[in-house]
Amino acid sequence: MEADDPNLRIAWRRAHLEAAQPVTEMTRLMRADIVIGAEIRTANDEKVGEIEDIVLDPAQQRIVYVLASRGGFLGIGGNLVAVRWKDLRSTEDHELYVLDIAKSAFDDAPTVDRNNFDRTADMGWQRELDRFWDRNLKR
Repeated sequence: MEADDPNLRIAWRRAHLEAAQPVTEMTRLMRADIVIGAEIRTANDEKVGEIEDIVLDPAQQRIVYVLASRGGFLGIGGNLVAVRWKDLRSTEDHELYVLDIAKSAFDDAPTVDRNNFDRTADMGWQRELDRFWDRNLKR
């Protein structure tokens, strides 16, 4: 939406957020470069992060989670948060993703160490991640 009126932009974005569908129910193919860089917002239209990368499980042939940047300035110094793919909803154009969580809970989400990504393959780490999202997502 290229409107100059900020109220129109907000209204347009909120309408898109309300119409967002679970990504697991989407039927169209999508390119990774459309997903990477997209904003993640709460259902209340609060920006919580931006998708920086996609993590695939080649054995299961699926997206496991996305890495969302949180904090920092211009991509520097922020944390990476692993958000399970199945927990996201997307607008039809994939410009916005919705995560049904309170912003304060997202701020407490476990982070991924940029320099020790291999740790995320550990089953204990994955269980901790699942417990966090299962406990904090609004259903």
